[in-house]
Amino acid sequence: LLLMWPKHLPLGRPSIAMVFAALACGLRVACRVAWPGEDYPTVDIYGKVNPTPIALLFGLMLVNAYLKETGLWGHVERLLDSEAPLLFLVKVCGVSAVMSAVLLNDTVCLVLTPVVLRFCRRKGAPTTLPYLLAVSTSANIGSCLTVIGNPQNALISAISPDIS
Repeated sequence: LLLMWPKHLPLGRPSIAMVFAALACGLRVACRVAWPGEDYPTVDIYGKVNPTPIALLFGLMLVNAYLKETGLWGHVERLLDSEAPLLFLVKVCGVSAVMSAVLLNDTVCLVLTPVVLRFCRRKGAPTTLPYLLAVSTSANIGSCLTVIGNPQNALISAISPDIS
């Protein structure tokens, strides 16, 4: 129901997931109270959620929001500007890899995709596919370099802190 009426209740996917998780927990408690003889197993919800990667991702999203306010992405756009298509492709690969090692790869892909599309439209490129593939593959390669580049890396790091 919440997904069907976004104008009336403007929640994003993470908020909707949180709402339904809370409803599921509440329903479990309500069933245990309503039917005490059914022996509903108790679940340690807080023991199942690891807050470290969630806090890291939230912090990185805040950093990205502040970077947008400072105009960093405008500087990146000017850095990528180039007349030669091959040089533009190399710059896109480099910037995408380096930025996704520092920020989340998802963020880099979301920010660089409109930039690349604008450049391709302005330069009259016959296709945008090589440039968009360069953004996504370079972001994935760059995100493997650090723990904070990829949410899965952060989760593995939080679960196994002795891995270096």
